[in-house]
Amino acid sequence: MNDYYHKTVNKFQPDFKDVGCFFKEYLKKYIKPDSNILDVGCGRNAFGEEYYKIARKRVGVDPDKDALSENKLMDQKICCAIKDIYDISKIANSFDVVIAQWVLEHMDNPERDIRAISKLCKKDGHFIFMTTNVYSPVMLFSKICPTFLKKLLRKKMFGTDEDDTYPTKYRINSISKIDQVMRNNGFQKVDLKAVGTLGYFAFNKYILIGKIFLNKFCDKINFGSPFKTHLTGVYRKVE
Repeated sequence: MNDYYHKTVNKFQPDFKDVGCFFKEYLKKYIKPDSNILDVGCGRNAFGEEYYKIARKRVGVDPDKDALSENKLMDQKICCAIKDIYDISKIANSFDVVIAQWVLEHMDNPERDIRAISKLCKKDGHFIFMTTNVYSPVMLFSKICPTFLKKLLRKKMFGTDEDDTYPTKYRINSISKIDQVMRNNGFQKVDLKAVGTLGYFAFNKYILIGKIFLNKFCDKINFGSPFKTHLTGVYRKVE
């Protein structure tokens, strides 16, 4: 992120918290020294890895063999799609915490994939995730944007490797849909929130400042929460 991004945010909205801040708070709260954790779609690395390192055991799952091979954080790595995790690993009810970073938006069949995750999570274990909100104007654009263009934009704005931009489905990317699918598969909501972003507007200082003041105005009149760009939350396995 550009230097002026941090300076501008600190000057005009120093109390701003993006989705990563809330996500790290969840990791800090629920990962314990005796935890076995599963990172679904772990890729090359993990955001918040300092909290991962607290856990007793870390297992990573990803269908991208090349990305998985570069991951140095996981104690065990499994190359497969979410739907196949249980059949391949035979590790039912093994994990205290299951984590999904930017994974839900790629799910082709959310009911099937969350059911697979539910089988792996211990009773009273927790599922922690962050994803995109399909009702956000930014994500509405992303939904119709071709994958090749998203790759170029992500590389320019965030320095993301083009190989790490995957096709998106947005089939579980709303507060109501997440809650429905999670409840259908034995999970109970602990926390679920929509969170705004400023990072997508960091390409221009004045656009960034305008976005900050727009956010502050919307928050003041209590408007726009359902349309914020990201979703993050925690669910507890109860069945």
